[in-house]
This record gives sequence, structure tokens and C-alpha cells, in this order.
Amino acid sequence: MKYVSKITAIGALAQNFLDSNHSIILVNDSLAKDLVADIAIQHTNAKLTKNIAAGDTLLWGSVAFRIIAVGKQANETLREAGHCTIVFNAAIELPGQIAVEGMLSPRLQLGTAICFE
Repeated sequence: MKYVSKITAIGALAQNFLDSNHSIILVNDSLAKDLVADIAIQHTNAKLTKNIAAGDTLLWGSVAFRIIAVGKQANETLREAGHCTIVFNAAIELPGQIAVEGMLSPRLQLGTAICFE
């Protein structure tokens, strides 16, 4: 595993953000809670052991998504602040995004494991 974490907080607007933008903003729960708290998914602090790359897998609980693209800054921001934006079934547009493809939208639930492998 390259990165293993668990959801600790779900912003009040995170589901709306996922539904309308097909994306999730991840942020380490050690950062300021009000930084992007309304739209972000906060997670436990984790160490990125190896860079995430196209062809890797995102496991969101028991649901697997294939990573199809990684923005130029996504590994750096994930390593430094536990932050990236995961884009589901769409192309990346920003350097901190990771694009994935899969059949289901992820379920937003406290305690769900978030793993990159």
C-alpha cells in the first residue's frame, strides 16, 4: 500500500460536491478544521510511501477505482498535507487532482478506509 487512511469527518456539503462535481476533496484532519470543512473529507494522517501513478488503484472501503491520471502536484500535496482532489470518471483539470474511473460513486461514511495501492 502506498497510502492508507480513514475518514474522520465529512463536510456538510461534501455529498453535494461529489454529486455536482464528481469529485472529493481530501484533507488531513490535522489541518485547520475550517479550511475547507464544508466540502472536504477529512482523514487520519498517513504517510505516502511511494508516488501514486496512473494504473494504480484507489480503494474506497471495498470499492476499487483505477487511477487514470495524476496531476503534477497531487503527490506532493498528498505527502505534505494529506490533500488532493479525487475526480471520478472525468479528466483532471488542476495539478492537485487524481482522476479515477469505476462503476460506482463512493459512499461517504465515517471510518471508511481510503487506500492507494
